Amino acid sequence: MAIQQGNSEPWKPRPPFCWQHKPTLDLIRQAFDASNTVSSAICTYTGLTEIASDNGSLSFTTTHAWVAYKTGLSPRTVQDRTKDLVSIGLLKFSVPPGVKVPGRYELIFPADAQPLPDDKQSLPDDAQPLPNVRQRAKYSALPSLEENKELKNKRREEPSPSDDSQMTNSLPIELQPLPPRIKKAFAPPSIDQVKLHAAKIGLAEIEAQKFFNYYESNGWRVGRNPMKSWPASLAKWKDNVNSYATYQRINQRGPDRNAGTYNATNDHNALQSKVR
Repeated sequence: MAIQQGNSEPWKPRPPFCWQHKPTLDLIRQAFDASNTVSSAICTYTGLTEIASDNGSLSFTTTHAWVAYKTGLSPRTVQDRTKDLVSIGLLKFSVPPGVKVPGRYELIFPADAQPLPDDKQSLPDDAQPLPNVRQRAKYSALPSLEENKELKNKRREEPSPSDDSQMTNSLPIELQPLPPRIKKAFAPPSIDQVKLHAAKIGLAEIEAQKFFNYYESNGWRVGRNPMKSWPASLAKWKDNVNSYATYQRINQRGPDRNAGTYNATNDHNALQSKVR
């Protein structure tokens, strides 16, 4: 059976092959490569071409379920790929609105593609197809020996770590990294420094002397660890002194308020003992 498509010459596919078109397959690969749906699009197209060859016409009526059976895909996937094939101009699809009946399909060849003649088995220079987008990203070509040597020479010419300061100075101030913090070693204070700071925070001089004597005797250590900041320890000392004074004021007991008053109960008990 001859098939007429546009202005092209009629051609007759050789049974029992499906009515597939290599330029159409290449167009599908290019169109669906970015969305990672090439396999399902080609499966849908293959199922449609098989049904078209079975019906002997590029225009036929079938259902999504039958196409799904032919392709091994789900009906929903077939429906999605059918819409995509229609959008790129490789398929026409129509169905009466509001009625659950089989849809009308029509395969379309690309405008710039010609059907393959009977005596031609392959396209020129198609023994090795070009890699697609994902393949080019995943399997990039390895560098040659000369390219490897050039890369090694470039790495040797790169600035050494000692030149980092020069590279940093060339950056704007807001982009330059902060200088590393230098930890200062602890230096024990003198008694005059302790008294001066105690006067600033409102601590009595006698307490400052106690603070100095206590930590001077234990080597300026807080528990088992060396002291890091004596002004902070002096502030903590002041808090402890205030807390202890408050505790003493609350728990201090005054004189008995009943001392020196007449106790009639004791006299009554004494008289009863005499009568007996």
